[in-house]
Amino acid sequence: MGSCVYLRERIRDQTTAEAKACLQSVIFAEDLRFKRACVEGDALTAIKKLRMEGNDRSYIGNIINEIKDMLSRFETLTFRHVPRTTNEAEHGLVVWRR
Repeated sequence: MGSCVYLRERIRDQTTAEAKACLQSVIFAEDLRFKRACVEGDALTAIKKLRMEGNDRSYIGNIINEIKDMLSRFETLTFRHVPRTTNEAEHGLVVWRR
């Protein structure tokens, strides 16, 4: 288990911010040399797109496809939606960073 905080600037909307946060989570898991990981988040749109087969052609498609390209580096990498109310640790880090 681990946590990290990254400053992001000039992100056009919340969905893009959540997709980039998911990408950063996968990179972080790889940096820690995890072979199995579960990325949890409250970004339902990003989680649904990551679970779909094939390339994503939406405006966050480049981010989603980059994450999907990283799947082969893990034995298992799953994505799970959790409601914002149960994800207090993440939101505590965001508030602390601000």
